[in-house]
Amino acid sequence: MGRKASLTPTKRAQIVALNDLGYSERKIAMKLTCSKTAVHTALANHRVRGSYTDQKRTGRPRKTTPQDDRVIRRAVVKSPSSSLTKLRSILLDRGVRLDKSTISRRYSGVVGGSGWWMSVVGPKDARLEIVWAMPGYYL
Repeated sequence: MGRKASLTPTKRAQIVALNDLGYSERKIAMKLTCSKTAVHTALANHRVRGSYTDQKRTGRPRKTTPQDDRVIRRAVVKSPSSSLTKLRSILLDRGVRLDKSTISRRYSGVVGGSGWWMSVVGPKDARLEIVWAMPGYYL
């Protein structure tokens, strides 16, 4: 479960303006249809920072650009049986150094329904999967 969308700077400005007019936090929340906690947090942030915008959030920056993601997607769609090593070498030619697990995570469901492992099997493995899935075949 991810974080809910934050209040817009416009709504935060409205909260501060209503508070300056003497409205309570509860009445502001009812009037603007947001939670009392959101109103309180917006007012507290405005008092501390004097701004209506969000603070920059921390987090690890992405290793790939949208262009790199498109290259990976195109390569997987064009040749579903290509290996992760081959995809990694394509990206190395572009100057992007990635681990195989990063490539695998990036597009876990591009081809097939269940994820990468279905798309990276070679022809021999694909034949084995077909034989194994045949009715009446048991290992």
